[in-house]
Formats: sequence, C-alpha cells, structure tokens
Amino acid sequence: MGKRIQYRMTLKRAADHEAAHAVLAEAYDSTVTLVVVRQTKKTKQWVGFNRTKGGRMDHPVPSSVVSYAGSVAETLWHGESRENVSGGDYKMLVAMGMPDQAMTARWPHMAHAWPLLWRLTAGEVRRHAKEIRRVSAALRRRKRLTGDQVRALIAKAR
Repeated sequence: MGKRIQYRMTLKRAADHEAAHAVLAEAYDSTVTLVVVRQTKKTKQWVGFNRTKGGRMDHPVPSSVVSYAGSVAETLWHGESRENVSGGDYKMLVAMGMPDQAMTARWPHMAHAWPLLWRLTAGEVRRHAKEIRRVSAALRRRKRLTGDQVRALIAKAR
C-alpha cells in the first residue's frame, strides 16, 4: 500500500482529485483559497493544485486524510488501485510520517498504516461525495475556483 505513481490525468479525474482535497479541507475547518486544474502544454495531461490556510491541519489525522483524499476519490470513482497514490500526495504523506516503500519493506509491520488511513479517508470521501462531485463539476467548467466559490458550492450540495 502507498506506492507512488504518475499517470495520465483526464480533466474529470484531475477535477475529482482536487475537489476531494478541497472539500475535505473545508470539512476539517481549513479555509480553501484557490483550486485550479489546467492542462500542461508539453504532455497535455491535466494537473491541479489547491491552496488552503488554517484549520485543524496541525494534527496528523486531518492533514493525512485531506492529503490522501484525491487519490482515494480516484480509487472509488475511476477504478484506480488502492495501492497507488499520486506523486505529490505520496510525498506529502511520507513527509507527515506515513511509511514509505523502503520503510515498509524493511519493517513490514509498519505497512498497516496505509490500509487504516485508506479506510478512514474513503469513509470521509463517501460521506462528502455530493459536495465533492458538485465542486468537481464546477472546476471542470471553470478550471479555477476561489475559496468563496468552493464554499458556496458545498453549501448548495447539502
């Protein structure tokens, strides 16, 4: 569990991924300030990012759930393997203390952290699926959402 990957992203997949991060960040009391998806000029692959501030992100559980949310949404809605984590999310999760591949190869008992985090995050993604899908749809149309737009979309979805 927790293999770093890079793969081709469609607009829908990138929007679902970023929307999951944004909605769960708001659910954990962070303030989303910007969410963007764009197509790269060189590879024509869709990529995205979001910016947040504040909230309960100083605790490892909420920050790990928010960081894993995009990859988990891809697993649930796009058939991606539970074993895979997008490159940027993987780096962030390992920086927060999740065991990397080398660590779990050496100390296999540490591998249990990934399935536990996956179950927790999958529950949150499912619980907020309506909001994530609404934000994703708007992101696919506009390619860029402000924090106020994200919060308005979440409120309409409830």
